[in-house]
Amino acid sequence: MSRPARTWREHRAAAAAVRALALGLPALASGAAAVAALHLLPPPTTLVWALGRLALVLAGTTAVMLAVRVVTRRLLPLSMLLSLSLAFPDETPKRLRVALRAPSARRLYAEVAAASATDADADRAEAVSRVVGLVAAISSHHRLTRGHSERVRAYADLLAVELELGAHERDLVRWAALLHDLGKLTVPTAILDKPGRPDEGEWRILAGHPAASARLAAPLRSWMGEWWFGIGQHHERWDGTGYPEGLCGAAISLAGRIVAVADAFETMTAVRSYKRPMSIADARRELVDSAGTHFDPAVVRAFLNIGLGRLHRAAGLGSWLPLPLIAGLAPLRGLAGLGHTALTAASAAAVVAGGILASP
Repeated sequence: MSRPARTWREHRAAAAAVRALALGLPALASGAAAVAALHLLPPPTTLVWALGRLALVLAGTTAVMLAVRVVTRRLLPLSMLLSLSLAFPDETPKRLRVALRAPSARRLYAEVAAASATDADADRAEAVSRVVGLVAAISSHHRLTRGHSERVRAYADLLAVELELGAHERDLVRWAALLHDLGKLTVPTAILDKPGRPDEGEWRILAGHPAASARLAAPLRSWMGEWWFGIGQHHERWDGTGYPEGLCGAAISLAGRIVAVADAFETMTAVRSYKRPMSIADARRELVDSAGTHFDPAVVRAFLNIGLGRLHRAAGLGSWLPLPLIAGLAPLRGLAGLGHTALTAASAAAVVAGGILASP
């Protein structure tokens, strides 16, 4: 049976291909530029010209790499959008159009302000497209938040299956989980990346992100109904000690209780530069210990029914690596953004050096 026209289907292979293209094309372009430069520039006859030739080729290949990278980075949001399976209240937006419109880091905060001021009932299709664009661009503000949201969505979907929710309810839970941390766009990255405990002022800013998420997701409220409350209630606690409203027990929406468990599990098992990740077994025990205080016991029981294999697949490759290795790699996360540039520069340097050595 064919899917409704207002649904995105997940395309993992296409998402991986787009990401490989976006990351690999700058390196290929800079390598091609190095080869072309070596053929166009006269061979070195003196040491001064050899060094000058090297500098020219490196400058040219770097310029080509950066120029191509500016263009291909626009494809990265498309990779993220292709990996999503989502239903929509109105017409389904074109993923490529949303990706190309996804704001850059410089425009992101203006888009957040505009989305916050959007009337939820005015041109809902356009407003929903804007919300999805913010999700696609969130890595411009904080890369870890985007990956976290995607994994929380996967865990929440597994929970919805265990709780025997219907297909439409599962669609809405996916939205609640995906958007639960959208409000972190209003939190400075210095606070999000702080290795120690936040001070009182920083904590107030952090604690405001659930309400900010709900504001940014306002265009979906009438369509999502009670499931929309999961966006703003994922930090409420079963015993009433959570925030922002201090709700307790069944006063917390089921969506909020589902996202709370999925969010906590992902946070405990995730790689962070400032903490060691828990194993899946330890994180499950922590959920059990907090059932009845932080979490709805029924939702925790449903989570424990999820097979370990399904949890590993939802967590991604990191869940299969040895725990000491993951912890050891965590401090290197800050260097991740330099990896592609370093690889490209090294490749270009090797080509240039080879050309110089081979020249008469």
